[in-house]
Amino acid sequence: MGFTRDLLTRTASPMDGLIAARAGQTAAGVLVNQQAVVGIPAVQSCVEFAAEAVAQLEMGVWTKSRPLERVVDCWQAKAFSRRPNPMQSEFEFWHSLEASLGYRNNAFVWKTLGRNGEVLHRTALHPGQVMAWRGDRGGLLYDVYFHEGYPLPPDVDGYGVIDKVDSDVVLHIRGRGGSGELLAPTPIQRFRKALGLAVSKQEHEASLLANGAGYGLLATFPPTVKPEEAEVWRKTFDARHAGPGKAGRTMTVGGGAAISNISMTQVDAQFVESVELSMRDACLIYHIPEWLLGVGVGAKGATKPGTPEHEMQRWLYFYLGPRLKRIESAFNADRQYFDVPDIRCMFETFDVIRGDLQTEDTIAHQQIQDGRLLVDEWREEHGREPLPDGLGKIPQITPVGGAPNKPVTGPVQPKAAPEEEDDEDDS
Repeated sequence: MGFTRDLLTRTASPMDGLIAARAGQTAAGVLVNQQAVVGIPAVQSCVEFAAEAVAQLEMGVWTKSRPLERVVDCWQAKAFSRRPNPMQSEFEFWHSLEASLGYRNNAFVWKTLGRNGEVLHRTALHPGQVMAWRGDRGGLLYDVYFHEGYPLPPDVDGYGVIDKVDSDVVLHIRGRGGSGELLAPTPIQRFRKALGLAVSKQEHEASLLANGAGYGLLATFPPTVKPEEAEVWRKTFDARHAGPGKAGRTMTVGGGAAISNISMTQVDAQFVESVELSMRDACLIYHIPEWLLGVGVGAKGATKPGTPEHEMQRWLYFYLGPRLKRIESAFNADRQYFDVPDIRCMFETFDVIRGDLQTEDTIAHQQIQDGRLLVDEWREEHGREPLPDGLGKIPQITPVGGAPNKPVTGPVQPKAAPEEEDDEDDS
């Protein structure tokens, strides 16, 4: 059974304000904060790609000794197999953790404990809900703020703040960098200059689109027109032709004015075309391979992808694997979850690398021929009934240069003993 925690009266979370305070204007002349960074399509693509990749996997419990064996009868395995909490599905829980690591480089899990100390529920908190402090004994303490719209664990009743909770309640997963700091530095803090250029680019593109990819119109009047008369004409012209919903109207020009279009400069055009550069920067910052997002495919000097199996293997080993290991290590080091030395949690990644249908069929055929796989085992994996009379349980070992063993269709009859020759002399 869970227990209800009392809430203090403070309701404002300082976490977002702290990040905003550490953010600032860059050389691009724009303010880089969390809201601005999340709005960059390249950043959002990278973070969401990784978060969805993690959320598709299943967490299991395994023995530490080899060969690895799946453990299903312990309370940890049962806890990972059921819904994490009433508010979040399994997909949403893991997606929230990896997205928090992507955007903030820190993720937090609220643990709802039962009377016997087992974790009944796990709730992925928004990183803006949590402030970390260094306790008197050197350990980390957390102030957790609960607002409307933020995740609310089952054992928390109402809104406010619960302060000075320790690692028995909050599981903290740190991202890359920031050794010795209470919280790992956010991507905003680590790559403010590169992100500032991306924010500036996005704002510049938006202004160009708002002006029809140009800077407007230039009206030239003859010398006989006074400035006051030209200003009256400008207001009348803008009232009829400028603004949303007024495109396509027939323009009428009076007062001897000559209208010319002011288009974007070559520098501005090149700036708009720098989307590939922004995507590459985001891929480097958020550790996502460019080819997975289609960046620079076919361009000169771009990294050429290999076979699908090879590229998925690279994604698993060098990009997805470290993300999974970071989350696994945090759970395995938590004393509420794994206070026993012989088991650990681990994501199942067996189906991450898959070949095309022809390749997988060829591999399965070879495994059956050399005895590593039985026909019925393959049929069971693909949801098919076993062959009759036990034919699918016979190893089909193919000798070198020979044919597979002939299937046995009935009981084997013993061979008759050879008749002994009569050694008596006929003479």
